[in-house]
Amino acid sequence: MNDKISFNLGYAFYNINIEDDSKNITENVKKILNYNLEKNEDSFLYNTNFNGIFKDYTKNNNLKPTYKEQKLKTTYPGLLVGIGNTPMGALIDENNESQNNEGEIKTGFSFDYVTGLPYIPGSTVKGIIRSRIKKYEKSILEWLKEDVKLENFSGNIDELINELFGSSKNTNVNKRDVFFDAVITSSGKIFEDDFITPHKNEYSGVNPIRILKIKEGVEITFRFLIRKNDILGIKDYDRKNLYVNILKELGVGAKTNTGYGFLKE
Repeated sequence: MNDKISFNLGYAFYNINIEDDSKNITENVKKILNYNLEKNEDSFLYNTNFNGIFKDYTKNNNLKPTYKEQKLKTTYPGLLVGIGNTPMGALIDENNESQNNEGEIKTGFSFDYVTGLPYIPGSTVKGIIRSRIKKYEKSILEWLKEDVKLENFSGNIDELINELFGSSKNTNVNKRDVFFDAVITSSGKIFEDDFITPHKNEYSGVNPIRILKIKEGVEITFRFLIRKNDILGIKDYDRKNLYVNILKELGVGAKTNTGYGFLKE
């Protein structure tokens, strides 16, 4: 079997046998960092007709959702996703505390179970946009007033969030937009390693931690199912622009305060 086909990045990252030694981990890290993603035009990521899938979703053309994509590229220093997941070699360290695998990645990462490729779960995309709307309430309200020209919106940001993303009282998913997993759609090398140096306090020593990141210049495709109906007077195209601008200008993933996670068209 072709090595490129058989090698699964997620499997290599997480499926480290408890009895394996640090040499095995080091080899896996090398394979991950040197992995070249080939752009397979036959892949479902490139030829799935989502609009065709949803064409019979509703008989009311005014409410028929539209599948939308937005391709964005990572900027320097890259993108971190899923670093809170179980780190590489955790099982080995747990069962052999004296073992110190210097070559391993010390943080987790998000890999798709099927393809083994890094991805941003749709729930994460939705959560990022939701939290940014709340955090940057003033800027969002100014945009709605000046650019979208909303006249009847009350200005209550919590009402906007509940209508866009739902709440315990608003569970009608058929009138809300859908956020799919964001996937890598470029080719070539997609990973680099990096080091972070957390300090417990100003007097403690520096302990560099090796991390895995999606490198600069990698294309990520964000995918949405946008409803035709207005939400609090916000048109479908304005909502899509809102989602994309938040992702570009406010960043995704971890450590956006140090420059990671910013995107450009």
